[in-house]
Amino acid sequence: MKNFIVGALIIGLAIVIGFVIVVNRPIQMGASSGPTHYNQEYFYGGLVQGGGINTKTAGTSTTWTATDICDYSVIKWVPVNAVNTTTLPTALAINSRCLPQDGDFKDILFWNASASSTGTTVFTTSTGITLYVASGTNAIVDGTNFVPIRFLRTATSATRMFIDKELPK
Repeated sequence: MKNFIVGALIIGLAIVIGFVIVVNRPIQMGASSGPTHYNQEYFYGGLVQGGGINTKTAGTSTTWTATDICDYSVIKWVPVNAVNTTTLPTALAINSRCLPQDGDFKDILFWNASASSTGTTVFTTSTGITLYVASGTNAIVDGTNFVPIRFLRTATSATRMFIDKELPK
């Protein structure tokens, strides 16, 4: 009887250790079909995000659409005055186009393609968009610079826009 209890304890301990080892390892799933993936994925060859460059018409002001934000990864614009404005779409337009659930986000890169560093761009928000700017910067992008922007859905008609620090050309 004693040997039976010791054997059962050893088998039980082996099962527990086996679960601890197996649970803490990534599962090799092979190919994952479909647009929704619930398991953690590793991209050993890197990850390339597409979307292309959307070149807006040169001028003193421009208006972005939800398509501009959702379908492109870079928005390039050539402002012509010293101070120029970019008006954003409403949060509801962005959310219904490409951010269907709270917590979804879209990253883009804004390129102020002005030939001179004095051609600045000022962002004007629309209904439902709250603008957050990195410490030490403002919502103005100097000419010839790039700035990473993230749009984050927080509710059906609310989006947060985060402007990171400018990246000089």
